[in-house]
Amino acid sequence: MPEVIVIEPRKAQQTAKKRVCAYARVSTERESQVDSYEFQINYYREKFMSNPDWTLVDIYSDQGITGTSAQKRPGFQQMIKDCQAGEIDCILVKSVSRFSRNTEEGLYYIRKLKEWDVNVIFEKENINTSSLDDELLLTFLNCLSE
Repeated sequence: MPEVIVIEPRKAQQTAKKRVCAYARVSTERESQVDSYEFQINYYREKFMSNPDWTLVDIYSDQGITGTSAQKRPGFQQMIKDCQAGEIDCILVKSVSRFSRNTEEGLYYIRKLKEWDVNVIFEKENINTSSLDDELLLTFLNCLSE
């Protein structure tokens, strides 16, 4: 009788979870903006809990700080450092205006993040920088925010 050779099936390769963070910002301490800030934080907590393919890195935030200068936003600066260190794959942001209100600076950071293979998703505008080949739309939206 011939010998039977059992070939074990390959184990399905587990895909690594995407390391995702969110960035929330409001520019003033007014009550309406505080509500918006809390809404952004709660929204992202729920969004992360509902997506099993993501690992939450952090929800970075700056409250009561203008978006015209990244140097004045400690939450933003920490997020950029963590991206540069290779700890983040994707950033979720409510809108272009929450990310930056300075066109030149906003584009600078988007380019740096792309160099580090970090994509940014601007939810309101439905823009994902991983598929963005032309910066014209982002430039225009940044100008409007500025």
